[in-house]
Amino acid sequence: MFDKVKWIIEFLNAWPINPTKKKLIFFLLYLIHENVYLAMAYYDLFSIFGDLQLMSTNLIGTLVQMIMMIRLIFVKFSSRLRNVIVEIKADVCDENYQRTDEKIIYIKYSEMATNFYKITMGFELPYRAKLFNTNETTLKQSIFLYIYQAPMPITALCYFATVNMQFIIISNICARIAILRNRINQINDCMPMKTDSLIKHIVHQNLQEMFYICNWQEMSQKSKQSWLICMVSGAKIPMQITAGKIYIFSFNSFTGILRSSMAYVSLLRTLTA
Repeated sequence: MFDKVKWIIEFLNAWPINPTKKKLIFFLLYLIHENVYLAMAYYDLFSIFGDLQLMSTNLIGTLVQMIMMIRLIFVKFSSRLRNVIVEIKADVCDENYQRTDEKIIYIKYSEMATNFYKITMGFELPYRAKLFNTNETTLKQSIFLYIYQAPMPITALCYFATVNMQFIIISNICARIAILRNRINQINDCMPMKTDSLIKHIVHQNLQEMFYICNWQEMSQKSKQSWLICMVSGAKIPMQITAGKIYIFSFNSFTGILRSSMAYVSLLRTLTA
């Protein structure tokens, strides 16, 4: 969208990007031309002073023309606006919006800016001015006045182009905020699952240490049973308690002792038989 409004603003050399001395000179010539026109318009205002209808018609065109000139001056010399335009143009790339839903949001706001451009660029503004030191306008003077006012529609086009540029900036900011909100919503949707996984991971990592730290010798029999059940079923590999790093307190060790005892008993029975 910036390219659509850029070429219009470039008619008066008011585009803030890549300024040159040549463009600055042409823009200053435009300002001189605009000020002469405004002087003629105010002279016409004083000459019709007292007629409310003519005065209101004059002020509509004159004040709008002043606003357009001031706005173009701001666009031309504002360093902040220049930085904003550069930032937005650098932001418009596929790398910054890789997800499909983010692209849809950005395209939605871009279409709003495009529709605003199509509507506003067709507006027409009134122009009323009067030559100095004359009460009657001859054909030659009228032709001169029309020639002099010929660039005025370009000023109006540039003004609406600056309004469109402002709307493009606003729509880009709104698109960024909407994309940020979408990303936050996605994070919020995944947060409960991530929280559960994080809690499980923390518990799994620290549960073994907590089992070994606790004073299990002083526990009641019921607590010991619950404790052993947790040790056996709380991990993929059952947790174990060692006695001096020699003997392992586990069900396998207990059954091994029972098997050995039964073997010794069988051997003694055989020997004593």
